[in-house]
Amino acid sequence: MTTGFTIATILKNGKIGMIYGYADGYLAYTGRILVNHYQTFDKARKLINLGELEVIGQSLDPSELVLRYGWNATLNDSFKKLPQDEQKRLYDDNRLHVSAYHRDRGEELRINTFKNIPQYLNFLKDNGSEFNYFQGYNSNNKPQWNLVLNDGFHPLIDDINSIGKFNGQALNLAELDNDEFWDKQFEQKKSLIIEFLKTLGQEYHLGDEGQTDEVEPFYDNTYGEVKVNFYDPVSFEEFPISIQMSSDDVTLNFVHSVLLQIRHSVSKQLSHKLPLYKHDDLPKLEQMNEIKDEISNFYCTKSKEDPRNVGFNYLVALCQDQKAQENADKNGLVLQDWELDAKNASQLVKPYIKKKVDKLYSDLKKQKLKNISLTINDISELNDEVSCGKTGYYDTHTKFSDYMSRLVRGQNPADPAQFADPYLNSKLYCIINKFYEQVVMKDTEHKLEQAVVLASGK
Repeated sequence: MTTGFTIATILKNGKIGMIYGYADGYLAYTGRILVNHYQTFDKARKLINLGELEVIGQSLDPSELVLRYGWNATLNDSFKKLPQDEQKRLYDDNRLHVSAYHRDRGEELRINTFKNIPQYLNFLKDNGSEFNYFQGYNSNNKPQWNLVLNDGFHPLIDDINSIGKFNGQALNLAELDNDEFWDKQFEQKKSLIIEFLKTLGQEYHLGDEGQTDEVEPFYDNTYGEVKVNFYDPVSFEEFPISIQMSSDDVTLNFVHSVLLQIRHSVSKQLSHKLPLYKHDDLPKLEQMNEIKDEISNFYCTKSKEDPRNVGFNYLVALCQDQKAQENADKNGLVLQDWELDAKNASQLVKPYIKKKVDKLYSDLKKQKLKNISLTINDISELNDEVSCGKTGYYDTHTKFSDYMSRLVRGQNPADPAQFADPYLNSKLYCIINKFYEQVVMKDTEHKLEQAVVLASGK
């Protein structure tokens, strides 16, 4: 899996130039190369002028490998005929050079420019990468590379003689090679996060009913996470929280990232309370349930039950295949057999049930069913998986399965209370969100103060 990054610097006109990179963006590689080989604004600007990168290198020039054999040199027949030691020499040398999509592959030149640092920071909020590097001025009016994190700009140095001497903002990349120091830093950060979660839980009484001040965070070695169970101080609903020990936030300034993870976890759990369907879907869902019951009545058994819903699933597959075929025809495409589901679904259905479901499907297409106004597209849409990985009640994934899950567990799927905003009614979410917004505001103010120095060195 690649590690993306962005690189930005101050251009001659005072604007900010930024490019994306797509591989090896971590501190020990890209961070170190920037600090040690692109110290000046002039060289950093030449790097920006290359546009988007596959990977950074110590040299701006294209490698001998690319010059002789092109972008996909290792697939070139002439390259393959070279002796193994010559192939290795060229390949090793290639790692020392910048690989740029525009220059080396002929793609469009892509460079992002921003009026000033605040505009650049605003862009990073939604468009940043795993690692975001920025070159500005330090307080001595010299070029300085920084890692941009949630809480501000962190100056980067690479000095083995200064290990352990920098605290707070500055990051010494030489410490990445010192396992003892890194382990100590990790343990310190882990302890601080555990203490922060414990204090947060006690201050806002986020423990279980009857023991609201008792909150016990712990580190899970299996998953590399700090875990804690918070409880809503009003409803006492339990919210399991897992905090990842992020590799891209190497500082001890963790409050922003930890609160962000807590808010995301609580938000995700609250969102599952909302139905996957909308209130306007209820009439269609009720008709869908009637069709499901009708299929169950097809069975010549005492219980009148559709085992594992195979008959119903066959009908749904017929409808979804029909919709897929219509979309394919509309776009001039030809569907492959593996893209259609009805054939496989039919093999699970008894022949006499299949015959009746086929008749039901035909009547649906012709709108001949009494008291049923559902269309083929309606049935397909109600049984399509909801996008973005959202799940409903009891981890359901479609509107109809969510509706049925509530129904069989004695809930009223049409209860208006189910459609109420769960965030407004969650005291825990309100506490975490307010705290997080305060931290974001403070960090934003800090970044903007830093931006003044980074832009001018004063």
